[in-house]
Amino acid sequence: MSEYGLGSAFDIEKHKATFQDYLKVIIETDGEILYATPSHQEKAVEFAGKKLRMTRQKISDMCPREFYGDYLRWLLSLTGAAAVWNNMVLAPAPTKAQVSSLRKLKMAGLYHGTIPKILPQDL
Repeated sequence: MSEYGLGSAFDIEKHKATFQDYLKVIIETDGEILYATPSHQEKAVEFAGKKLRMTRQKISDMCPREFYGDYLRWLLSLTGAAAVWNNMVLAPAPTKAQVSSLRKLKMAGLYHGTIPKILPQDL
C-alpha cells in the first residue's frame, strides 16, 4: 500500500489525517479537486495545454500584456479552473460544481475563506 501524499488523488479524509494547515489545490470545472503540484501556476499551464492543445510556449506567447503580472488569473480564465489556498480562492467564473467542492472543503475544516457567488448567467 502506497503512502498518501501530494502525488495522490485528493481525498478529504486522508488529507486531514496527513496534513495540518495546508491546502493548495485546483478545482476543475467539474468539481474535481487536485493537488496544485508543483504550484497553482504550473498546474494551470498544464490544464491550458491540454484544453487548448498548445505548448507551454504558445500559451505564454498569447498572454496579454496586462496579465504579465497576474499570469495565474489569466490562466484560470482560460481553463475555468479555481485555485484554492487555506484562506483564499481565485476563481474568475466559478461553476456550481466548483462552489460545491469548495463548500465540502469548508465543511471539512480545510478551507477558511469565503465562498464565491455564482452569477445568474452562470447558473
